[in-house]
Amino acid sequence: MLSSMCPSRFAPWTLAAVLLATACSTKPPLNWQTGGARVDLTGARWNRGDSSVEIRPDGKVVVDNDAVIGLDSAGRVFETDGDPVAVLQPDGTLVGTDNHGLGFVGPTSASLPGSEHAWFTIGPRGEVVRYDSDGDRSPDGVWEGCRGANLRTCSLVTHVILLREVQRRPRVGIGFGVGIGVMH
Repeated sequence: MLSSMCPSRFAPWTLAAVLLATACSTKPPLNWQTGGARVDLTGARWNRGDSSVEIRPDGKVVVDNDAVIGLDSAGRVFETDGDPVAVLQPDGTLVGTDNHGLGFVGPTSASLPGSEHAWFTIGPRGEVVRYDSDGDRSPDGVWEGCRGANLRTCSLVTHVILLREVQRRPRVGIGFGVGIGVMH
């Protein structure tokens, strides 16, 4: 029956479907096409106790042997299927889809959006130290192979991995009325 529809009657339905699909899609980050800050893709490994994060020279980022994101030398971060996640801008700002600010990434530390203080640092021997909102410190493993040109790449990967962990963590809060709820 579809073949009996004339093109003029089919076209508006097709256009409506395309418009609906594009209206719900996200926009790639600022500078997605051209890229942002140059990053070095020399291999490195973040040992976190029972877990590890590996940056491979081909740009794959692997957590416990599962590819989770990819990077390229133009500072683009993308999902394993190639969908955009973020672009590291030349000034260190990390911009996500729909141009959401994702914080600032320097060579040895990063800060959350809207914060002037680092939420982690990478020390001279590769040690990762995280800071909570009160400034309390907690160790979070050690990077191997993060020196010189690829140190900022390690900071970028640390920032993105930690952001994802925070986003997946259930948050406890107080809702309307009396009680405590768990939000996902």
